[in-house]
Amino acid sequence: MSNDVDIAIIGGGVVGLSIAYELATRTDLSIALFDKEGPGNGTSGRSAGVICRHDQGPIYQRLSLVGHARMRRFAADHGFRFSTWGSLSIIREPDVFPPTSDVPPELAAAPSGMYVSELLGRDELLERFPWVAPDGVLGGVFEPNVGFINPYELIDLYRRLLAELPTVSVDYGNPVLELRTDGGRVTEVATRRGLWRAGTVINASGAWANKVSALAGTSVHITPQRMNVVLATGYDDAVGEVPLHGAPEMQWEGDGVWCRGEIGGAVLFGQHRDKTRPEKPTADPDFFDKLPDAGFAPSLAPQLERYYRLPRSRVLDGWTCVYDTSDDGFPILGRDARVTNLVHAVGMNGHGMTIHAGVARCIAALVVDGSSSIDISDVLPSERELDFAILRPGRFDEGEALRLRGESGGHGAAAEQEVGGGA
Repeated sequence: MSNDVDIAIIGGGVVGLSIAYELATRTDLSIALFDKEGPGNGTSGRSAGVICRHDQGPIYQRLSLVGHARMRRFAADHGFRFSTWGSLSIIREPDVFPPTSDVPPELAAAPSGMYVSELLGRDELLERFPWVAPDGVLGGVFEPNVGFINPYELIDLYRRLLAELPTVSVDYGNPVLELRTDGGRVTEVATRRGLWRAGTVINASGAWANKVSALAGTSVHITPQRMNVVLATGYDDAVGEVPLHGAPEMQWEGDGVWCRGEIGGAVLFGQHRDKTRPEKPTADPDFFDKLPDAGFAPSLAPQLERYYRLPRSRVLDGWTCVYDTSDDGFPILGRDARVTNLVHAVGMNGHGMTIHAGVARCIAALVVDGSSSIDISDVLPSERELDFAILRPGRFDEGEALRLRGESGGHGAAAEQEVGGGA
């Protein structure tokens, strides 16, 4: 027996769910979503859920605006918990205060308020955030409208919304085992619980992107690489709400480290890299050590003592998240160069929580309209469209890999970039 659908989506994390939601709310296409495990068992569930600016380039900025607006709307319409504890840039000697703003006026005016900021002098910063060690602090910049979400709560919300739509079926615990092709197209999707025929197959499998691509006899420029997250027991010091910030002078094996508070009073520290580091090992998303690297937590303890006033807090092991990193640090969105009805939506490079709604909007435009541009006038009224054609999967083989605006080592801004198609 076989089943016929218009769209088959492989991957039930936030990217796959959001694509299903985008397609089902704007079309009457029939959609089947498959995931080999349970809700949140992949990269999405191990994410820290940060929703913030990603200023590595114009496309990242605009996809982030779409995602930020989605989280604010979900919070308003569905009571979804979006913890807007803010983002804090702490300026220390020998840097200069006040810093020069790098935010273009059109982004500062975006209606979701993602780029709203306030300047804090030294005394105000230390009074508002008493966990900051005062040595060398000159002041800071606080962005009040960014924060974090619980990935499991977001997955649950998408599942509830999709359950109300008659054109969508979401099937966890049903792995895709074979993609049968003929004439450069996927003709059938063989799963644990049946055979499906689909007009379009969407690979939203994140760290499993290569394994899914191989089922169709093709490949994608994704490298799964592990990232560490540990926890400081901030509740021992009654730390309160700690905004997202770059952990000062902290790094792990050449990667940056970010920090944010957690519901309940803990403080998370996480490793981040902006793109594939080819000298680092590949992580098999089906078989990897789910605990952090042995030296990661001990390496943070001296920095915690130097830069934070958390005398009772201890650093404990947390978990590992596997990123689907791309060779140039940008998402891979578009049709496969060899299998014409296979569409990739992978390569989030640790930014999937923020940009997933923007990614879904791109994929819907591609599948429904055959377009490589999306309307972003709702999130950036000064602009009408975003052209995402440069994110196509074939760019690497064509010698047209993109260039990041610096490498932030965290979730913040970096230096200059030259990349087309964003503005």
